[in-house]
Amino acid sequence: MIWFALKKAISSLLLPLPLAALLMAIGVWQLRREPTRRAGWRWLLAGASLLWLASLPLASGLAARWLEHGQRPFDPALPAPDAIVVLGSGFRPFEGRPLTSVLDGAAVVRVAEAVRIARRWPDVPLHCTGWGADLPGSSAEAACALAVELGIAPTRTVLHPEARDTSEEAAAVAAALPPGARVLIVSHASHMPRAMRWFELQGLRAHPAATGFIYSGRLNPWPLPSATALATSSLVVHEVLGGLVAALTHGSRQGAQPGHASPPSPANAGSRQAPGTARLPAGLTAPGTSPSGPVGTR
Repeated sequence: MIWFALKKAISSLLLPLPLAALLMAIGVWQLRREPTRRAGWRWLLAGASLLWLASLPLASGLAARWLEHGQRPFDPALPAPDAIVVLGSGFRPFEGRPLTSVLDGAAVVRVAEAVRIARRWPDVPLHCTGWGADLPGSSAEAACALAVELGIAPTRTVLHPEARDTSEEAAAVAAALPPGARVLIVSHASHMPRAMRWFELQGLRAHPAATGFIYSGRLNPWPLPSATALATSSLVVHEVLGGLVAALTHGSRQGAQPGHASPPSPANAGSRQAPGTARLPAGLTAPGTSPSGPVGTR
């Protein structure tokens, strides 16, 4: 748990906004100590330049185009996989709100795409991943509940509510499937490169079903900073850092025998459920059933 929190803290600090703020804070600190030194102004300029560049629509658009290059949406010609996996995203439970608000926009897009694909193969299970930290419920439960409300049979859903990040999601899914199983990964195009690395590292035959593309096909030359552009740049940096970790892990395990999934971490122990035993968050019901509690509690 400490390593997980430390990893998240370091990756958050390296995002454009906090990194720029840190650089400028160092500059202010140096100027307060020695106002005549140029080093303080250099730190300030470096932080301001980083923030300005990351906030430019053209820069963020180029970064998104590079990150998503080559990522493929679902290919209808693919044979039926052993499982469809929809990766978790943001989860904000609040009493009285619908599932489309409990899950963040990224998660809703992923679930919608997974349901669209799952309707092609009525017998293929749908795996939902994602934890809920110390919140009631989890991203996995809310995602599968939304899939059920959109028409997926509850008996097809498999939950992995203890997986905290992409590496643990891959390990949890691999532990629930036979070695070398064919899986269809549903996630955002920007997230797909490192997701594929982690699932292949587990010995699974992964196929992408990218959705939620950021790059629209056109670059915006607007010269003024934009909060949307800054958010896009932050996402790109986050995915690049995660991809580096996945690549380093993959390189360190190249000597391992293929086709054998690593055992799940303690955080994933007991997280899998066989099709037919999937549960819904409290207060949420499958279509055609009566509520067992306050509707929309998660």
